[in-house]
Amino acid sequence: MKKKTLFLMLFSLVWLMPALAQNRNVLSIPDFSIANSGQVVLPIDLENTSDVVAVQFTMQVPSGISVDAASAKLNSARKNGHNMTFRSMGGNKFMCMINSTRNKVLSGKEGNLLTVTLKKTSSASTFSCPVTLSDVVVAIADGTNVLTDIHSGTLTFKPLNGQALCSGSDTEAEDFYLLSALFDYNWSVLEDPTYIEGYTEKGKSALFPMTLTNEGVGAETMKYHVDATYNGINIYSFDYPITVRPMLMGTFFNFTPAEKGVVASNAVRLSWNNIINAVYDVYVWKMGDTQPTTPVARNLTTTTYNASSHCTQGETYNWYVVAHNECQEMTSDMLTFSVRDLPDLHVTRVNCPEPVAGQTMTVEWTVKNDGLGSTEDASWNDYIWLVPDMKLGTATTGSKLLKTVANVKALDAGESYINTQEVQIDERIYGNYNILVTSDMYSVANIDWATDSPVYPYNPSQTGYLTASTNSSYVKLSEVTTN
Repeated sequence: MKKKTLFLMLFSLVWLMPALAQNRNVLSIPDFSIANSGQVVLPIDLENTSDVVAVQFTMQVPSGISVDAASAKLNSARKNGHNMTFRSMGGNKFMCMINSTRNKVLSGKEGNLLTVTLKKTSSASTFSCPVTLSDVVVAIADGTNVLTDIHSGTLTFKPLNGQALCSGSDTEAEDFYLLSALFDYNWSVLEDPTYIEGYTEKGKSALFPMTLTNEGVGAETMKYHVDATYNGINIYSFDYPITVRPMLMGTFFNFTPAEKGVVASNAVRLSWNNIINAVYDVYVWKMGDTQPTTPVARNLTTTTYNASSHCTQGETYNWYVVAHNECQEMTSDMLTFSVRDLPDLHVTRVNCPEPVAGQTMTVEWTVKNDGLGSTEDASWNDYIWLVPDMKLGTATTGSKLLKTVANVKALDAGESYINTQEVQIDERIYGNYNILVTSDMYSVANIDWATDSPVYPYNPSQTGYLTASTNSSYVKLSEVTTN
């Protein structure tokens, strides 16, 4: 009889062991990453094979994270007349209690139990946040804690860089499941871009390659709004930017100087038409020299360049322009231009009587082109001044412009003309005055005589041409004087 009883007891223990082993009551927080967002709805899940009537636990987060206790929400699919209390215990700890007054069993056997909102307060762009569960009770109706396991989760906040590409290029595939395979991802264009074309408006999971173009002015950024959901719960949202750099638009056609043009050495201004979205490099070199690999100017934002400092009279030059941006470059045709020799006007002789107050007088002067080039069809003025000081010139108090006279004719190199004009001297004038004549030069001051003092009559063959300061574009003093 004793042997039979022992056999029955052993049989009963063996029968019960599989049943205990099959119980699984796990409270868990998933591990996942959060991209481009400082706020996330944290899911806390319960998988239970037992008839659970109440749950209690403590949750702790690190510094750099705040918990919005008021946002805690019991999943409506799990509650069965249950209430939840979620409150702070201080020190980044929070207590949660879920129960019902009638000791009812929670609905469902798996999935999300509750959610609570967390906010990243840390300034770190990448931040790891372990969320720890402790003091967990998963109770059945008789009060027994049937918990079999706990999983505390780690959340990782990190930036997810978007993409930047050139117009006409393909985007790279972006698989949002790499952030967390637990979530479903739905994305859509946040706002239709103005110039970007070729994009997909909305989709799920991965963002597949697209060929994007931008025919606007400047780079344009479009954004996809991405919603990450977990079992139908919106966990967090973020924006994913894609910047499309523009293409160059236009062709070169309007050049100054034109091919084989002739320009003056003091006005070698190169210009071309605008290429949209471009900056410019300019190459200039003398014909016969090796073509340079370095531009004389780079990254110009305007369509003109003064190349006078790179040019010499009587030479021929090659030039071209490269328009470029981050994505493309466009090279113009190579053109040539020649720099002509310039004229250089001087007044070489003045003949007039002594100026007498209140009377008219005849002034005769000679203008000579001492330059290597012709004046061609340019026009200019000669000026007759009355000045009291032949060193200060027209800057002297009491100086007066007596007459402005247009040039008689064009002058080839070495050619001259003689002109004669009547001028009126004021009645109320006294002292010593001088007649000063300039050509293509309105005012002169600080006249630098080669001799110790002014020479009368002025003779360039003895003193050389004089220099002075002026508000004109020349520094050679084109004048002679007499008194």
